[in-house]
Order: sequence, then structure tokens, then C-alpha cells
Amino acid sequence: MHIAPVALANSDGLVDTVYGGDLRGNVWKFDLGDASSTEWEVAFGGEPLFTAMRGGARQPVAGAIEVSRGPVGGVTLFFGTGRYFAHGDNENTAVQTLYSIWDGPGAARISGGRDALVAQTISAGVTSNGHATRNVSRNPVSYATHRGWYVDLLVNDSAQGERFIGEPRLQSGKVIFPTYVPGQAVCSAGGGTNWQYALDLLTGGAAMSGVSLDPAGDSPVCSGADCGGISLNKGGDTSAPVKTVDVFVPKPLRPGVGGGGGVCTPGDEDCSVDELLGASKCTFVLHTPGADPLYLPRPCGRQSWRQVR
Repeated sequence: MHIAPVALANSDGLVDTVYGGDLRGNVWKFDLGDASSTEWEVAFGGEPLFTAMRGGARQPVAGAIEVSRGPVGGVTLFFGTGRYFAHGDNENTAVQTLYSIWDGPGAARISGGRDALVAQTISAGVTSNGHATRNVSRNPVSYATHRGWYVDLLVNDSAQGERFIGEPRLQSGKVIFPTYVPGQAVCSAGGGTNWQYALDLLTGGAAMSGVSLDPAGDSPVCSGADCGGISLNKGGDTSAPVKTVDVFVPKPLRPGVGGGGGVCTPGDEDCSVDELLGASKCTFVLHTPGADPLYLPRPCGRQSWRQVR
């Protein structure tokens, strides 16, 4: 079981809640808020916070759970379903799903399953520079009436055995999910196709518009607002599953067409605050083993600050 420890009910930074998933599709909440460990317990009287199911079939939660601050306080959990470690898993084409659910102090368990969430859908996109792309719908989500969102890993309503077995990552208001479509080779280095999705944290809608193979962010692979996913494999290549995504922020580019002024390194005498705030293009980099690095646009300049009194 992957676990996600958080400080949900206090502001002292001490863990008081732990979330974890299991192969029966349950996401559990463990209450560690009491000073005595003998009083720690499974929340909701021993019932799960949420159970991942589709059409009556339970979906295994074998990958990691990521946590962020919630849109209305509390926290939001990001996870997906699927597994790839037992005999026959590569032949299993049951539909798996990417999920985001909200929880907070005093909130009830999500007994209604996916009926309490807003659905997004996937459709095939264009192929550019050897990479296929996928579109994801952008339906609005109201947290006054719903507890989150989900995306079934169906492309044009067709199941391909795609699943999530890795670790979500959060960056610049997006959640990054690596997914895998297995082939038949389970004991060799190849056999399947890896995909990567960038979705809006709050809605699960497409958030990969402008993704590029160019460090300057030029010549995007897909630029439409519905662009939400890209294949990490080129053409007909196959590979082993990718479970982790490294995210880092490169140095900003000085003003000029395509960052023609070169990089602006903070701290350099020649790099002024005005240049940093006026950078022509800012990106963050998604790097996965064995695949080309991908560059996604991000806002330039200072986005937030903290006042210390």
C-alpha cells in the first residue's frame, strides 16, 4: 500500500492523517490526531473514504497517491487505478481511471462513488514530431455539489488496457499522470506504450496545450485548448512502463524572439529583476526515463509571496 501522510486538522506541520489505497479499490483514511497512539483508528468507523469502481467492478489502487491543498480548505487526493505485476495483467483490458477527490475535517465519506464526481473524457488527437496526442474534455467542476473528478482511460470510448501504476506529480496548477498500455512482453525490456497526461488540478480538464520538444517552447506538438496527453513513445516504438516523472524549472529566457537574448541566471550581475520579470517565455520540464524531455508553458515572474511579520 502506498500511503500519503498529511497535516489535515492542524497547522503545526505534524502528521495527523494518512491516506492509502488497496487492490480492492478502497482509499482509506487513518486518523492519527490523538496524542496517544492507542487511540489512532481508521476513519468513518472502519469504512473507506472512497471506493474506485466502474460498472460494479472494483479498480485496484496500486500506484501512489499525491496530495495538495484543497480548493475549499482540506486536501485533494490524486491517484489512478490499475496494476501490472501479476500473471495475466498484461492481457487485462478492464477500464482503469484517473481520480481526484476532496476531503476535509468533518467531511463525510464519499459513499456515492463516482456519482459524486464530474467525468472528463479522452479522444484521439493529432500526431506531430512522431508523438501521438490525446484530447481531454474540460467540463467545469463545482465543489459545492461535487467532491472531485475522474477520467476513464478510454480513448474514443475504446478500451486499450491503459492503466496507472506510477506516481502523480503536481506543478503550476497541473497534475501529471504517467500511464501505460502493456503489450504481450512481460519479461523483456519492451512491449508497451507510455503516455503522459497533464490535467487541471481543479477540474481534470486538459492542461497540456503548448507542450513542446523545444527548450524555448517553440513548435508545440499540440496547441489546442483540449490537448491533455502525449505519447512518450515515438512511432511504433515500445518500452517498459514508466512510473516516475521528474519535474524541474529551467532558467528563464531573456526577452526576445524565441528567447534570443539567452538565459537569464538569477544572481548574475547581468541579469536584472526587470529581465527576470520580463522573460519572453517560461517553461517547466517533464523528464521521464528513455523519453524526450517535454517543455510545458508556465507563467513568468513572481506568482506568489509570503509575508513574514
